[in-house]
Amino acid sequence: MKAMKNQYYKYHVIRYIFLITLMLVSSSCKKLVEIIPPVTTINSENVFRDDKTAISVLTGLYLDLVSNYTGSGGISVTSALSADELKLYDGSNYPALNAFYTNSLISNPSGSIGGETWVRSYYIIFRCNAAIEELSSTAFLTPSVKKQLLGEAYFVRAFSYFYLINLYGDAALVLGTDPEVNRKLVRTGKPEIYLRIIQDLKEAQSLLSTQYLNADLQPYPAAIERIRPTSGAATALLARIYLYSGNNDSNAEAEATKVISQTILYDILPLNQVFLKNSKEAIWQLQPVRIGRNNEDAFNFILNSSGPGFENPLSISSDLLSSFEANDQRAAAGNWINSVQVGSVVYTYPYKYKATTGTVSEYAMVLRLGEQYLIRAEARANQGKLIGINSAASDLNVIRARAGLPSTTAATKEALLEAIFKERRSELFTEWGHRWLDIKRYGLVDQVMSEAAINKGISWNSYQKLYPIPFIDIRVAPQLIQNPGY
Repeated sequence: MKAMKNQYYKYHVIRYIFLITLMLVSSSCKKLVEIIPPVTTINSENVFRDDKTAISVLTGLYLDLVSNYTGSGGISVTSALSADELKLYDGSNYPALNAFYTNSLISNPSGSIGGETWVRSYYIIFRCNAAIEELSSTAFLTPSVKKQLLGEAYFVRAFSYFYLINLYGDAALVLGTDPEVNRKLVRTGKPEIYLRIIQDLKEAQSLLSTQYLNADLQPYPAAIERIRPTSGAATALLARIYLYSGNNDSNAEAEATKVISQTILYDILPLNQVFLKNSKEAIWQLQPVRIGRNNEDAFNFILNSSGPGFENPLSISSDLLSSFEANDQRAAAGNWINSVQVGSVVYTYPYKYKATTGTVSEYAMVLRLGEQYLIRAEARANQGKLIGINSAASDLNVIRARAGLPSTTAATKEALLEAIFKERRSELFTEWGHRWLDIKRYGLVDQVMSEAAINKGISWNSYQKLYPIPFIDIRVAPQLIQNPGY
């Protein structure tokens, strides 16, 4: 967890990338831009004239995703703390984590906590925009390389915008690097940004390879590595977007079905094989980049014999632990949950990833097949396809069977949606903010968090469902308008 402090130092540096991106700057900031050439200038002169260097630029995006979206300050940890999945110990040593846990994020002249993903997302989005502009105009690259890299840039931009709008609400829709355009931007509504995300993902579907590619963009035999996105990854994310954006259930079902039907590539695996690197359940993974660490989530979540402490101050909340059904194998010791006893106290922790150090055996799972079944189940329930073959219940039962649970008894739309909501909690806990986003999109955030607040020893206010925009960004670009309550 010492990395958390390093991430916040990094935040104070990279947040200026967002300000440069929008070019909503004072005269002193303009001087900085004159000193440091824009990314597009660097790329057009030195990078996108050669396949190898162009590939390296896009590979760098995945390093950015790992360093900015994972780890102790990443989305899986902070959103799980914001919701009801984790308990934080030793909050005094981790004021930033404590602010997420107590839903007391701030944005004022004294400082900002909660705006990190806003800044990191725009940093990545700007890099995607620069890549899209340069790749679209270059005549120097091999056509197949150009096509794949362009698809990757569209995909990563869509992925970043998804988290941006679901954590912060309306956002500035930055689609290029032109300072004259970007400096005038205001916050765009989520529905319009969803339309852009859908457009980007359709572009990615048409451009990305159907096969998993290596560092030279050559196909891997038998999909050995799943770390560069494919058209299947774009399809999986598009299925999620259709579900989240509302009134797109038939499209969500269709896109999820495209992924699920690729049985040569994807399969539902036993619990303790799901999160291995290159698992057949994996649709898209991120490769760890820190020397000595097997996986960031394992490093953050796995407790040693001393229990929660300075290095690992997190455990599973009583809310989450008590939510599992009897005999759910996901909650069985050594499967997706494990425990350590210190004296008379038993602490439980997420154990989806098993090893903190040593030979890398697990990659960070970003998109996986289990979610696609739950997406399709929900989309089918919303359309009234409730029970029988090709129904919400049949999809839900695939996930329940893997967990050692009997088939669902839910048979009405309301009962099935409730069962799916509960199943998502048990299946996707501490993964990429699913629980935090689910309680908001289901309209249950106030109910769930009012109950969670009792165990946290805090009070809950509805405005806390959105994170604050960094104060410095609002000060420099007041037309962005801060989220209510901050």
